[in-house]
Amino acid sequence: MVALLVLATLALALGPAGLPGWAAITQAAEVGPVTLITPHQGEFARLFSSLASGFRSKLEQARWAAEQSSAVVLLKGADTLVAAPDRGLLVASLGLPSLATAGTGDVLTGIVAAFLAKGMEPQLAAVAAAAAQQRASVEAPQRAGLVASDLIDALPRVLR
Repeated sequence: MVALLVLATLALALGPAGLPGWAAITQAAEVGPVTLITPHQGEFARLFSSLASGFRSKLEQARWAAEQSSAVVLLKGADTLVAAPDRGLLVASLGLPSLATAGTGDVLTGIVAAFLAKGMEPQLAAVAAAAAQQRASVEAPQRAGLVASDLIDALPRVLR
């Protein structure tokens, strides 16, 4: 995984499975032309453990992480924040609490990757993906006990 990250020549969207590899090399190597990471609060605390606890707000965390890592940071939560180095901060807050379940972060990363592959600017791809995922959580017929495949099934309706 680490070798793939170092050799990447296209924008990278890293979700839960890719974050540990990214964290291992960010201090030692330049990672691709643009990197986009999608941590939730727990993953964020592990990635940026040295300073993460010193911030008062999630907003400060996202902005600081984007500047320090030179990555677009999509900090997941009820109010998903998307910060980019030297850019403003975007917010997506359209979804349900049921998004906090296994696999939904992987779906989000897949949506981001699809938008990047279509040529979207990384910060806009991230916030558009978060909005699409959150709308899919509302549109999914199975709101209670939502699983990742429910989002996938609802996405075509949301993206029309």
